[in-house]
Amino acid sequence: MAFRRPLVIKGDALHEMSDSDIALVRNRVIVNHGRDQGIRLSVVNTGGTLSSMVDTRKVGGTISETDSAGAGSVTTNSITFQRIFDSVDGEGYINDPTKIDYPIYYESDGNALNMKIRSMTDSDFRDTFIRPVINDLVDGTTGNNRQGVYFITQDSTASGVISTVPVFIDTIFDANTYAGGLTGNLSLPEDSDQPFIEAKYYLGRVPTDSGLAPLHDSNYFPMLRIDPDSGGSGTTPNIRLKEMDSNVLDHYLLTSLNYTEAFDSHGYKLRYAIDSANNFSGNQVGTAITDKALQNQKIFSNSVTGYFQALPYGAYGDSGGAPGVGLPAVVKTYKLKIRRE
Repeated sequence: MAFRRPLVIKGDALHEMSDSDIALVRNRVIVNHGRDQGIRLSVVNTGGTLSSMVDTRKVGGTISETDSAGAGSVTTNSITFQRIFDSVDGEGYINDPTKIDYPIYYESDGNALNMKIRSMTDSDFRDTFIRPVINDLVDGTTGNNRQGVYFITQDSTASGVISTVPVFIDTIFDANTYAGGLTGNLSLPEDSDQPFIEAKYYLGRVPTDSGLAPLHDSNYFPMLRIDPDSGGSGTTPNIRLKEMDSNVLDHYLLTSLNYTEAFDSHGYKLRYAIDSANNFSGNQVGTAITDKALQNQKIFSNSVTGYFQALPYGAYGDSGGAPGVGLPAVVKTYKLKIRRE
């Protein structure tokens, strides 16, 4: 495993790529990651492979026509969401049997008179361009320089949302339907389950923008590789060099990236997970998913009909929501996380 500086032609001479040259190619890796990923997420109605998330909401208790003591307690209705499916696809790995497919670099033992031209190995190529990018892709940010990274959003119209099917829907008991009962005007019995959508969450992917690293301007110098069709004969074959055009470069970057993030054995595989208990290392991407519910209950009665019913109620003393009802509390928080492993 080694970092190399590929050779390019600047002016009429061979030069090692500068830091800015290499940074441009690494940005091109990010553009290719926007085009396709070795680890992909998609939205399904059921049967997702990432961990499930549970929406809990309180529902009203059974009714008593005798007294408040006979009214059943509030219970919980739980709905499981498991809609994020991950798949691995690192096919297209470049086999280099001739050992001359990758860009060339100077090899030196420290003596300027002993400079040799070598082709990078696959591992050199990944160490120079691919693995540093994967190290950046897992930092949890979702800007233009993180193309292809998946994230969670509440905005169904956000750029990059990949499905109108939400991966999680947070519902709570609709307290507004019985707020009038706080003054004794409630028409009991109330429906025990009255869902209200608090929030919806969607899966997105940072879109591709090739403007991050255009390879057709004066800032890009094509790397060189050995021309396998150089020809020549005898003990001194006529070896020629040729520039790696942008389409070939993109192919090498994309296939190497996909294989690395899918199967790398040196700690650069890219993986996602749903974390609800901070037991998955990595960084959160996008907004956190929160499951909320009214945590308490209150016995309501109707003096005309003689019904008694326990209905969900917020924490006593809370403000907001329906008058006097209180706010829902967070039951559990889920995070989509990304990491390398």
